[in-house]
Amino acid sequence: MPTDLTALKREATETIISLCMKFFDAGHETALSELIASAKKMHSGAMFPASENTSKRSVSSDKPQPEAGSVTADTLQVIKQRPGLRGIEIIKLVSDKRGEEVRTKTVRTAFQRMKEKKLIVSREERWYPAA
Repeated sequence: MPTDLTALKREATETIISLCMKFFDAGHETALSELIASAKKMHSGAMFPASENTSKRSVSSDKPQPEAGSVTADTLQVIKQRPGLRGIEIIKLVSDKRGEEVRTKTVRTAFQRMKEKKLIVSREERWYPAA
């Protein structure tokens, strides 16, 4: 295995490209598993020296959770605790939970981001946690 950082990055890039090609050519399940394993290996520092592994984020799960203490996290918690509320009701509860007024557009943005990440769903103008 190469020891200088440039060579390590080149090798990692080539590995990822190779696995992506395999993904498209041979069948996605095996290639995707290998790609995830390589990403975990790189993130854990196994492919890069510890001094160069500066990432603070862990390898994400299928549904990445919002950062603890954020408006988005508080919104998700309210939706999980009381599914089926309308947006305006959730905004009020998030504001109460935080002890300060939270702007409507901030929570509406949180709704859209969580909906895109498939953490929540909207049915008949009411919000529910995703199954």
